[in-house]
Amino acid sequence: MEDELVDELYDYDDDGNDVSSPIGSEMVGLSDQYDELKRKIINEGTDRKLAENVGLIEFYKIGKMVGLSDQYDELKRKIINEGTDLKVFSIMGMGGIRKTALARRVYEDRNVENISIFVSELYSVPEAIDHDEVVRMLREILKGKKYLIVLDDVWGSKYVEYHLQQSYKYEKNEMKNPFPDQRNGSRVLLTTRLHQVNEINHRFIDDLSVRLLNKRESWDLLREKVFGEESCPFKLEKFGKKIAENCDSLPLTIVTIASLLSEVDKTLECWSEIATHKSHQIFLEAYESVSKVLLPSYKRLPRVLQMCFLYMGVFPRKYEISLSKLSNMWRTDGFLDLKAHKISYPTEMEYLDELVSNSLTIIHHTTRDYSPFGGKQIMKTCRLHSSSWYLSNEQGRKAKFFMS
Repeated sequence: MEDELVDELYDYDDDGNDVSSPIGSEMVGLSDQYDELKRKIINEGTDRKLAENVGLIEFYKIGKMVGLSDQYDELKRKIINEGTDLKVFSIMGMGGIRKTALARRVYEDRNVENISIFVSELYSVPEAIDHDEVVRMLREILKGKKYLIVLDDVWGSKYVEYHLQQSYKYEKNEMKNPFPDQRNGSRVLLTTRLHQVNEINHRFIDDLSVRLLNKRESWDLLREKVFGEESCPFKLEKFGKKIAENCDSLPLTIVTIASLLSEVDKTLECWSEIATHKSHQIFLEAYESVSKVLLPSYKRLPRVLQMCFLYMGVFPRKYEISLSKLSNMWRTDGFLDLKAHKISYPTEMEYLDELVSNSLTIIHHTTRDYSPFGGKQIMKTCRLHSSSWYLSNEQGRKAKFFMS
């Protein structure tokens, strides 16, 4: 029953990847305690949902990764060369930007020694599971071993603050931390859309913000997903590059478009029509699919920030929005009336900081603050990524946001 249930575990990760092929044979350092813990988690319920909620599963194979080689090299270098103390690294970025793919590529690297355990939102362990018992058993499993633990798709600071940071501050909380520091170079790697996870303690957590793909990487990814090992016909290359560019550099959008392109005729007429019309049905279908991955970022916002995000969708796609212009519009429509919303975001800058921290808004240009107590870079203009813009418009229509 146990192995059958594990074989049935599947889901789409934060990058939108289908992770339906477990590789239990590649697990390193499995122990009797791990088997006991896995059985305990699975046997507490009869369906796969409980095991998913607990979030303790083996890593899954991932396809060839195209692009971001510089960030992968940077992350691997840090993990290998950052000394012997237990170190926590966070990979941050919007949904679909390939945070999970980077984490998995590090896992699969033979130069990174580890016991491999994949955890998704462990802090939401169901009541049926004794949380302290899970922590105790994990500590037993990891005792005396060098490990790499990946916490995938972390949605808040509570887990990091309670289980990681506090146990390093106070010895009495040591047993609350399932990951013991044995001064052997062990690592904890987390992926998150939320920048504030890293803001708990800049000294304690080393972050990597995943960038969007450049034009060459975007085209390489689209071509690889559409044609595989075959070459792209020369007549389609010009329009293929334009289609890739229209994906606005987000890997998940590119992969989704590539999947749809694989189902249509690979003719000059067809590809040229898609490339020259950003509102082509293929793009609409892709953005609808991608918006489902981005939706949790919107749903977790306070109501007032949801309204601010929807408001930004009124600007044209990829429009560079002036902070001063946006501020005046928000004030005119009463979005900055704090008494009405009973929420403590005192300025428009903090509204935008929250949207940026939730990976829903992109900073476009900054300027230096030359005030007596300034000196740091402040936001001057921002924009919505095309996928976020679609999400904003889609949710705005559903909420009848701009209707009188």
